[in-house]
Amino acid sequence: MRELLGLPHRRPIPAETKVEMWLGITTDEVQRMKASAERWIEHRFPLIEFAPMDRAACLEWFNAHYPDRTLHRSACVGCPFRSAASWLQVRGSDPDGFAEAVEIDRRLRDPEHGITGMFRGTVFLHSRRLPLAEAVSLDVAAEQDPGLIEDCGGHCGV
Repeated sequence: MRELLGLPHRRPIPAETKVEMWLGITTDEVQRMKASAERWIEHRFPLIEFAPMDRAACLEWFNAHYPDRTLHRSACVGCPFRSAASWLQVRGSDPDGFAEAVEIDRRLRDPEHGITGMFRGTVFLHSRRLPLAEAVSLDVAAEQDPGLIEDCGGHCGV
């Protein structure tokens, strides 16, 4: 947001700065509605406030207006709750976003970056607990040889 506004990192936000941030939270996920932690950002929820829709209604609207496209669930680029299939989808459909996620994942373990002290143990974005690019490459291999998954007991640590 600072970058979009042309505001330098780690500098105070001018008092007159106000942002209205629209978030695509649907009526079936109202528990996710939260006020912004930043005084200069006001969260708005158009799929609740202006055109109330649940996820199914959003999908129906999208499919009616964009029949040749696929609507994927939204998530932050570095979301640690993505499934292996979701990481494969990101890598295939959003190479820039995937490269950003790989960099975020790398920084989580970089002692020079200073974030490692926030966590106990080593942190990874992928559930395989491997660097993201490496983990997704293994997911691609497993997808090409599904017998590997059936034979693997998941206990070797590789």
